Amino acid sequence: MLKRLPFPLLLTLVLVGAFLAMVLHLFSLRFDAGDIYPPYSSLRSDPLGSRALYESLDGLPEISSQRWLEPGAKMPKLKAGESGVFFLLGLPHRGVSYLGKADVEVIEEYIKGGGHVVIAFRPISGTGWYDRIKDETEAEREKKAEQQGRRRAVKKDKDKPTDEPESERETKAKRKKRSWEKEEHEGMVSLTERWGFKFKEDTLPKDDEGQPSFVRALGQTNAPAGLPAELPWHSSLQFEKLSDEWKVIYAWEKEAVLVARDWGKGRLTMCADSYLFSNEALKMHRETAFLAWLIGDAQSIYFDESHLGVTQDPGVASLIRKYRLYGVAFALALLAGLFVWRNALSLVPPEEDSPATSAQVAGRDAGSGFLNLLFRSVKPKELLAVSYQEWRRTVRSSSGSRGEKMQEMETLVAGSEEAHPVELYRKMVKIWKRKA
Repeated sequence: MLKRLPFPLLLTLVLVGAFLAMVLHLFSLRFDAGDIYPPYSSLRSDPLGSRALYESLDGLPEISSQRWLEPGAKMPKLKAGESGVFFLLGLPHRGVSYLGKADVEVIEEYIKGGGHVVIAFRPISGTGWYDRIKDETEAEREKKAEQQGRRRAVKKDKDKPTDEPESERETKAKRKKRSWEKEEHEGMVSLTERWGFKFKEDTLPKDDEGQPSFVRALGQTNAPAGLPAELPWHSSLQFEKLSDEWKVIYAWEKEAVLVARDWGKGRLTMCADSYLFSNEALKMHRETAFLAWLIGDAQSIYFDESHLGVTQDPGVASLIRKYRLYGVAFALALLAGLFVWRNALSLVPPEEDSPATSAQVAGRDAGSGFLNLLFRSVKPKELLAVSYQEWRRTVRSSSGSRGEKMQEMETLVAGSEEAHPVELYRKMVKIWKRKA
């Protein structure tokens, strides 16, 4: 009979199992909600994400929607005659003062080749859940701290007692600061200077409780036909000092908040707020005409996740999922299992031992083999004579008493053929051991 488990051990197993089940449930809830991802990620299903827009576009039969998870300065390649839209949502506006030159050139090549790039910046203030969005990332804070440290170093050098005139000290300090800035921004370009615009931060109006309230961005006269006359706006970020290539589509407080420009075969659109692409906006303030204008007749829609820090390195598992090689993976796993089984157990069942074949042949040593050889080549009556002849070859001297003993032994061997070999052997031993 099986022994029952002790009650303390059984209780421990139940508690451990319940704890693991709750942990797995919590992880499942976090991944389903997607709040482990940055704001405006297409992987988030809470109000801060843009998953609803991604899945809505992906459900359309004539549109291919996918997430862009490639790290580095990479963008999708458009085929001949193909049009695509590349969304950059939730981009911090303070992080685009200087960007890598390779990143900017890749974006410009995509636009010139016929693509449409939509850059929606992260709102800097707003209502409710926008207050939880940080205006600065860790990298930006580190950058600011580094710049402040350099300013203190410049000030410290400036305050050192020296005999140089004040004008020369200021000139050296400015030269050192310019060299630091040049070294820091080496290989980078200013996006605002390259594309011809500047940022401006205004103040949103507040409600009765002192919280910022959303405003209405008004469509301009040169806006394309079919767009809404106004859009709900949750950000105080604006564009100013625009170059002639830009067209103002929407403005708030006489300052542009949504601009666009044609570039080569494609188009670049910048939006000072990402709210209209969020899950909350698609539920509360869905602007279908505005989204349709942005997408146009594009066949390929890309939601960039790499600028939010969500990247994916191509590995074996990702390639299997991408090309749907589940059958190949299952076949390889089956072959591996059969290989392990084959080395552990024989696939052919062992034969049962029958009484006729169960007898085992015992092996013999070298002495047994030598005896078998003597039995086959030497007759029993000749055994003593042959043995004596072999022994005599080993005797070094046969003179004196040894010669007489050996002569007597030879006579004994030659004249006693009918005698038993054992008895003759004993007589020969007595003759050889007899003292002279």
